[in-house]
Amino acid sequence: MQESAYWNVIERLPRAELEELKLRRLRAIIRYAYYNSPFYHKRFKEASVTPDDVRSFKDFEKIPVFRKDDIRAERDKTGDPFAGLLCMPLEDVLLINPSTGTTGIPTFVTYAETELKICAEMMCRHFWMTDARPGDKALTIQLNWHWLGPPSVTAYRRFGMHLMIDFVHPITAERYVWLAGFKPDFMFMDQPLLMAIRDEIREHTGKEPHELYGGVRNLVCGGESFPPKFKEHLMQEFGITGGVYDLYGCSESHIVAVECPEHNGNHFWEDMFHVEILDPDSGDVIPPDSGESGEVVVTSLFARDMPFIRYGTEDVAYLETERCGCGRTHARLVPRDRISWRIKVGGKEIYPIDVRRVIEEFPETVEGAFTIRKYAHEMTKLKIDMRHEPWVRPEDEEALASSICERIREKLGVEAEIRWVSFSGLPVIFHKIERVLDETKM
Repeated sequence: MQESAYWNVIERLPRAELEELKLRRLRAIIRYAYYNSPFYHKRFKEASVTPDDVRSFKDFEKIPVFRKDDIRAERDKTGDPFAGLLCMPLEDVLLINPSTGTTGIPTFVTYAETELKICAEMMCRHFWMTDARPGDKALTIQLNWHWLGPPSVTAYRRFGMHLMIDFVHPITAERYVWLAGFKPDFMFMDQPLLMAIRDEIREHTGKEPHELYGGVRNLVCGGESFPPKFKEHLMQEFGITGGVYDLYGCSESHIVAVECPEHNGNHFWEDMFHVEILDPDSGDVIPPDSGESGEVVVTSLFARDMPFIRYGTEDVAYLETERCGCGRTHARLVPRDRISWRIKVGGKEIYPIDVRRVIEEFPETVEGAFTIRKYAHEMTKLKIDMRHEPWVRPEDEEALASSICERIREKLGVEAEIRWVSFSGLPVIFHKIERVLDETKM
């Protein structure tokens, strides 16, 4: 029997049927939240919206968007750690996970049994799409409290993969040498952690990562979006024989979006999520397929434990719904950055990903380890702290900085100034580099 190209036939559901299904589920979750969540009941009332008022996607826009700070404010006001979002008795909840907390005090997400199974189905579709197969040995290394852990582990079991799992800890090279000895076929972890493992192996074993991990077929990396050249770099560094796939995720709403082999954006499953792109200044909905970026606003269509309805992620992306070359009809997010990282330089709006796409052209800085120092609300030049590869000689640093600044001027139309630092000289929150250091708030 020929192997299916898809985990679930719904991945190819015609757009018209997909939109009809999505609207039906959208109206159902609105009604459910209105009558079961104090948080939503209050917000809907304040906006003079009832479930009966929402009969189309356009009507849905009447519901106000909310963000993490709204959750925190409601939590502080009421003393409820779930801010009135929880719609079922706490004893029916299987798991409670905090968010990473990179933007402030963590918020909480929950998994009841049904929600965990649906999220596992979501991850099974993603794993199959990235060419994982039953019987593969999968190596995953992650924060042991991370929200993505429970559905991923559940998905591995359902998928029929053999899981090798490790958690973030004080890194020792010996652990990664022994893990490589199991010869994994598939790896799934955050990009910054992968780089830390690489450095640890080099420093303490004298080996290159590809000498240990060469033969891994596919790698799925999350943490932040990264450009194509960096994927090529990772394949060479670790000896990946198949492909490197970018993962986007947001703990609130549980959405995960992953690239398919076409590498033209990250698929999410529209039978599970409704996604809008909003202009970060006006709040207007940006039509799909316009190529215009905005804030990713997510509504979970399945969560009955803790629904997220029109949740503003503060992430920036654009949305494409044109049928993908892989045959899947579900939309694709093309992630860019975070709204808080948007800066103004020389009259232009710039995101760190714009800078990264330039500096990855240089082998010396292809990994994109840098931070922009925001010294004013409107800056005359970019000031960048950056790490280069260890093989760069001190006497070559000035010429390299000059070449990168010239390329930034050509590509982005702004002046730049580079200060070379070690990795420890960059601001890191947990496992992620803080891409914009706001010195105006210091």
